[in-house]
Amino acid sequence: MQTIAFMSYKGGAGKTTSLMLVASVLNQRGKRVALLDADENRPLEAWRTYAINNGTWDDEKLKVWKAGEESDLEQALEGAEAESFDYALVDTKGGGSDLNQTILLNCDLIIIPTDLCVSELDEALKTLEYVHRLLKNAKMDIPTGFLLNRTPLEDEKFAAAEREGMVLMQQFPMFAARLPTHRVIKDIKGSGPLNRYYDVLKSSPGKRFRAPQVQVALSHGETLTDEILSNLSTTEAA
Repeated sequence: MQTIAFMSYKGGAGKTTSLMLVASVLNQRGKRVALLDADENRPLEAWRTYAINNGTWDDEKLKVWKAGEESDLEQALEGAEAESFDYALVDTKGGGSDLNQTILLNCDLIIIPTDLCVSELDEALKTLEYVHRLLKNAKMDIPTGFLLNRTPLEDEKFAAAEREGMVLMQQFPMFAARLPTHRVIKDIKGSGPLNRYYDVLKSSPGKRFRAPQVQVALSHGETLTDEILSNLSTTEAA
């Protein structure tokens, strides 16, 4: 089982939304995904509740574990391994903590979501500094990269401040895939896994017209997931 941590010092950076989108794509591909909820607000448990109400949850291939304490994290990882899950996606707590350190030192890939506004970039760089310092002290090398979200897919559509931010970010490891501002992605918490939400919409004559937008959102998630899996494959080979 490979473990991916979504990390940010700042709330609202997009870590949970990004995790949910990747989980949707992995679920669409038939993978079993353990969702470890270390965020004190328990957004993944809320996601599951909304999804059950919408008929979009998959209890066989998606399972949420509470991971707000180190003992919970240990039980969650052991449980997911024992149940032969393919991937564990961890929604970390905000800021630095002993729990976050344990999560980061036990994962295979670290993703730091951010957009290109100045306040978000400041927090993202603080997060990267924290991760690098932790890994250096532990003498570990775990792939870490920024994920741009709420960002235009084409550079020519950047505002002036976003161009400046992009120049700054290119000095650091960054995923090529970007997640644009998209209503379906923004509202993913209320819909549940997007692949199953798409199926629900397609089967309802009154809601079918909304399905293409979900498909577009999923396509962005597929691009990101392909890149994540490529990074994991490289790590495993090394």
